[in-house]
Amino acid sequence: MTKISGATFFYKKLFPTFVFGFFIFCITLTIVHDGITSDNSVGLAAIVAMMVYVFFFFKKLAWDMVDEAFDCGDSLIYRSNGNETRVMLSDIIRIDCAHCHSPERVKIIAHSTTGAEVEFAFCLIGRIMLNSRDKNPVVLELMERVEQAKIT
Repeated sequence: MTKISGATFFYKKLFPTFVFGFFIFCITLTIVHDGITSDNSVGLAAIVAMMVYVFFFFKKLAWDMVDEAFDCGDSLIYRSNGNETRVMLSDIIRIDCAHCHSPERVKIIAHSTTGAEVEFAFCLIGRIMLNSRDKNPVVLELMERVEQAKIT
């Protein structure tokens, strides 16, 4: 069993805490320094609008990631919020990889045992890229193994 996911704790917990803490610090500093007046209400509204935007940004790109993903040869195991789920390679429908982003984000869509589609996303382990268009070898190898599992 090989771990193929990267530092999701940082992207799901630490970084959002730092960002929202900074926004709250800015709001607190503005209110303590000037109070709530008509002069700074536009600035406070802008900070609150940024907080709402960043919330939905994190909700879409970070908070939907699973905690850990493991490659077990003929299947993938992903853990999210204490629940562990196994997905056979032959059940995987599609693998999407955003390889030009940092961190590289992989989204896998598969059939579940009930017949519905299940989606899960994770970030890959960091690597040094000399060319930003290079595809991740872990994803390429996983795609090949999925195709082989569907053939047999």
